[in-house]
Amino acid sequence: MRAWAVRIDSEGRILLYGSGPNPELVEDKVYAGGCGRDYALAAMHLGHDARKAVEVACALDVHCGLGIDALELKP
Repeated sequence: MRAWAVRIDSEGRILLYGSGPNPELVEDKVYAGGCGRDYALAAMHLGHDARKAVEVACALDVHCGLGIDALELKP
């Protein structure tokens, strides 16, 4: 599913909103989308955090780049 919006609810669940009215629940512990998705998922699978995963994706995918914005959610 191509997500137009990503929402993290109060329980920490990741919900993806696409073309329909109902969200898709991400059941994995990590999520990545966009051009460098596969590289980012591989980096997180190897134990890297999301920021490092984006750095890896930017280094390996010519369609990624232009900086990294990070958001950290704390309980």
